[in-house]
Amino acid sequence: RPPGRSPPMEPVTVLLATGAVAVYAAHRAEKMSDRLRRGPTTLPDMLSEKYIDDDSMLVVIAVHIRRAQLAPQLGGKKLRMCVKYGPAGESSKCDTDEVYVPAPSKSAARAFVGRKPSTAETVAADFSQTCLFLAHRQHESIIRLRLCQAGVGRRACAKAEVGITPPWSKIDRHDLSLFGTGDGGAKVLGSLDVSIEMRAVAKGNLQRCLGMLGAEENEGAILTNFTEISHGTLVEPGLGEDLGAGAGGDVLQGCAVTQAGGRGAGGAARAA
Repeated sequence: RPPGRSPPMEPVTVLLATGAVAVYAAHRAEKMSDRLRRGPTTLPDMLSEKYIDDDSMLVVIAVHIRRAQLAPQLGGKKLRMCVKYGPAGESSKCDTDEVYVPAPSKSAARAFVGRKPSTAETVAADFSQTCLFLAHRQHESIIRLRLCQAGVGRRACAKAEVGITPPWSKIDRHDLSLFGTGDGGAKVLGSLDVSIEMRAVAKGNLQRCLGMLGAEENEGAILTNFTEISHGTLVEPGLGEDLGAGAGGDVLQGCAVTQAGGRGAGGAARAA
């Protein structure tokens, strides 16, 4: 054969390779057909589905990623949190924006020896974002969280899991331990402040709220910076409500929600 040219494949090798591709293609086609039969399976798909009217109620899972306290060796890096809901291979995913974690002082770095660090020894990563998922009855009630370093795909450097528990009306707040991956799987690399809630929301109301909040589609979920889904009523323009001088555009009436999770006095917020 000419120099530099690869040897020809044996006929049996060609058949095996062709068979493997055919099986893979058939498996993909079967999964796609199953998804088409089930209809929209993610929140972005459900919100964009024209055959589902605005009054239809959607059950939404909100995962509020607040602040992480991390071991000193994770300082000086850009990190993001990958949130997964659903079984492996079919889960909906949502990545927070990347945040820069400041480098620790030299004394704090020397003090950490693999145990769960105290607050004084940690570096902070303030995510302050919420991932919204469409709830599925057949999915396992577990949220998987992966702390990933920027620029290395989805390879995680720390992970945690938390269950979703009823009732829907409450907000479950957790202080989760973040465990290392790979050879460092037994090591605690920090903690994560996260809350989870489930709400039934009308499709049209949710779309308008997310529009006012500047939410964005993020893979199979919606990513936004607001901290809590609160009970309230969207008031359409021109209905005659006395909302004060200068009020215009879509207005969200309800209870004000503080950063700490408490409710303030009721009022109305005008979309910017």
